[in-house]
Amino acid sequence: MSSFPASKYVRYKRATSFFLDWLLRARGHRRHGSKHLQLEALHEVAEEVAAQPSTLTPALLKDFPKARAACQCAITLREHVAAFFADAEHGHQHFLGLLRSWLNTLKGVPIEPQQRQEDDGGTAVKLESAKFENYYEVLDVDEDFFPDEGTYVAEPTASKAFKVDRQRLLDEAFAEDMRLEVVYLFVELEELVQEVFNVYEQVKKRQRTMVEATVAVKLALDIANGLAATLQLRYPSLRTARDFFDVIVTSDSEGLRARMIAAYRATLDSLQQDGVYKFVPDMFLLDFLSVGSTLDAFVSMIPPNLHYSISLPHPTFMARATTKHESPTTCTCSPI
Repeated sequence: MSSFPASKYVRYKRATSFFLDWLLRARGHRRHGSKHLQLEALHEVAEEVAAQPSTLTPALLKDFPKARAACQCAITLREHVAAFFADAEHGHQHFLGLLRSWLNTLKGVPIEPQQRQEDDGGTAVKLESAKFENYYEVLDVDEDFFPDEGTYVAEPTASKAFKVDRQRLLDEAFAEDMRLEVVYLFVELEELVQEVFNVYEQVKKRQRTMVEATVAVKLALDIANGLAATLQLRYPSLRTARDFFDVIVTSDSEGLRARMIAAYRATLDSLQQDGVYKFVPDMFLLDFLSVGSTLDAFVSMIPPNLHYSISLPHPTFMARATTKHESPTTCTCSPI
């Protein structure tokens, strides 16, 4: 086990990989041809399983409840970040549509009593019946419930090309890993910010001490650094904050702007109504992109080397100093 819980993306990838592997095993069992295998071709497999589930091998039948639960987990986790992307035809929304289609096809397949007994104590059946109305329910699932890709075992009747087909399918399913992982990183950082706000509020209410708050903040920083470092090791192109900024702003600029404006207005409403700077959804995203946009505007003013100098206008160009008595609204970032 790692020091910190598995990232949201790792959970998503494990669930998706397990489900796709199960479909591919079912396809190989039925001795389909293996030429030009693509994700869309799995529709036929799902339909055949739904029509004749009794033809599956005992191993496939045993894993079916977990496979269907894995598909539901993958859908829920992907839905949570799908709003970041506008490429509905061939991107993230498209693959989300494929997952939903496969799940709808397989929902009609009954779970036999024997499968309920053989399935890890019935855990997968319980997971499936939970519906996952909130993605936090998915996070309550043991992170090791869906195994790593390296532990998958092909059916005895599988073709020699099975491993090649599996790798091709997984490559297609995770073709845009970097964009998706960066978005998941921001989702996790947002949740860390929310927890820090919660601890800060508890300190103000004298429910926690400053020492406890300091420990909580230090832990949040360690987790954030670990998540970012892991991502940078996997993708060397993500060297600076600007690289992360570019990935986010190129995902769905219009939708992103709308979310930033909504977060900004929610922050102002909270300040005006309660006089307290409270956490609102997308707050971290708003701050990061607002600061990034501001710094980006100064890039053209920065000298290319030390032989140049910067000449600033009269001091009135600079922002005025603020005092501790001023409203917190003077410190908020405006995306407009």
